[in-house]
Amino acid sequence: WLNKGVSLGVADCQTSLGIAYIHGDMVEADHEKGHNLFHLASLQGDTWGTYLLGLTYENGDGTAKDLVQAFNCYKTVAEKGLTKGVFKLGMAYIWGEGVAQDIPAGAKWLKKAANEDNADAQAYLGMLFVYGHGVEENFNIALHWLRKAAKQDSPIGLRELAYLYESGSGVEIDLSEATRLMGRAASLGDSKAQDWIEKNCPEKPA
Repeated sequence: WLNKGVSLGVADCQTSLGIAYIHGDMVEADHEKGHNLFHLASLQGDTWGTYLLGLTYENGDGTAKDLVQAFNCYKTVAEKGLTKGVFKLGMAYIWGEGVAQDIPAGAKWLKKAANEDNADAQAYLGMLFVYGHGVEENFNIALHWLRKAAKQDSPIGLRELAYLYESGSGVEIDLSEATRLMGRAASLGDSKAQDWIEKNCPEKPA
């Protein structure tokens, strides 16, 4: 049925079948076919297809890596209001990927995504204030966003909040809370949190 929809030019079918080819789900994995199907959906103005196309360009998945093309895709979908695209656009500006680095623009888009409850945006916005990246260090603002991210089980948010409890930055030192947060981040696959647990809690917290 997805193939039938693709043959009729239905963008939802193009994106769904493209994802199937990327993951090898229902069909044999073929990343180039996945990328090409996202392209078709994007040509029809499909927001989700354009976002997925951006991911393939960003990661060189089924096509040559092209950060400029990825940026253009994310900018298009961000301006249409897709929160995931808003986050990606913010990060592109922060790191200067596919566009000249522009931290103020990056922070603006990250805040927009964070206000729309995107956990990754909340985590990275918090980190800007922890490390003073383009802004003055401000642990109160950092804590606000990292706590929001941690509540959504963002591994990065959990890990960075744990560091603050470990060091007593903006909060009282609380090693038990740091361990709890870091353990949760580790269980969600964060490699830095896993390294911290291996070093500090070889017994592994429950």
